[in-house]
Amino acid sequence: MVGGKRLIVLIVCLCAFVCTRAGEWSPSTLPSPKAIGQEYYVSNPDAVLSTHTVQTLNELCSRLKTNTSAEMAVVAIDTYAPSYDAHSVALQLFNLWGIGGEDRHTGVLLFLSRSNREIELITGKGIEGILTDVRCGQILDANIAYLSKNDFDTGILHICENIESMLMQDENRSELLLGWSPKKPAHNTGWIVILLFVLLVIVLWVWTRHKKRQGQLKRDRNVVITRPNRDITHPEPWRGNSRASSWGGGSSAGGGAGRKF
Repeated sequence: MVGGKRLIVLIVCLCAFVCTRAGEWSPSTLPSPKAIGQEYYVSNPDAVLSTHTVQTLNELCSRLKTNTSAEMAVVAIDTYAPSYDAHSVALQLFNLWGIGGEDRHTGVLLFLSRSNREIELITGKGIEGILTDVRCGQILDANIAYLSKNDFDTGILHICENIESMLMQDENRSELLLGWSPKKPAHNTGWIVILLFVLLVIVLWVWTRHKKRQGQLKRDRNVVITRPNRDITHPEPWRGNSRASSWGGGSSAGGGAGRKF
């Protein structure tokens, strides 16, 4: 069984290599770990991280999702296409995959480019209050020395452990499990009364015109009422591959932090 999974990983990486020239990864060509299985969270097509570290990270991310509902992905590549920068690649990839539940938006993406010497930490909309931009920067700063020494295994693993530790704090964990929703504006009773009055006037006006129209139709029997054919439009197809790759469907507004090393 293990040998079969390793063969699948090899095939996915080989296909990605054939379709993409080395050094030109983009959000649309990076292989999603969910193509292998739901228990995979790490994309490591250029073998920047060791096999043991990838396994440890998959276990950490799986544990984090089970205990907090937060969904974390780790992407480590050699370099990206020259038309991008690290932040744009990471943010577009986050939203393309749809990391984090679509009803919670508690996703986290850690993105590293070895040759570009850059690392990005992107957070979903529903987790920004816990993993603020400042805290993300502090986590990266605390581990940047490992990356500067090309010890990517230790650096990436420690960053993910720091994130897990923060999200597992009782207060933060409770907030994540309760879910997230956009903040509702404070109610203004005066405006509500005015709005209801305007709506009432509109309803009375429409009703009056409707009654007059009915009377006119009854008086004029030569009037032929026709109804246009309804144009049934199909909903816009899903953009991106988050559903196809079985990520949660979450999104990010660009929160997080980035560093060069």
